[in-house]
Amino acid sequence: MVRITESVSTILITLVINSSVGLLLLVGLLLAKNGLGAVAEVTGAARWWMLLPGLLGSLFVFAGILGYQKLGAAATISILVASQLCMGLLADA
Repeated sequence: MVRITESVSTILITLVINSSVGLLLLVGLLLAKNGLGAVAEVTGAARWWMLLPGLLGSLFVFAGILGYQKLGAAATISILVASQLCMGLLADA
């Protein structure tokens, strides 16, 4: 991901590439397994709040890419894991 970011003008392009590849793979698997009826089920079940995990995931990937560039791998992973643990503890409390 960092190599992609180094070859393009902005991190957003890297995020779009990452998300689109994942989405295409998942849609392909869904169609192969369940056919076109699954697409109708997905659109019928979709709610606005279901976008939140995707947004949080994109934020996580963005933070990871930026952290690798600015801080290096060890510091980035440490900060991301520690922040997830802290937020999990706060959510449980």
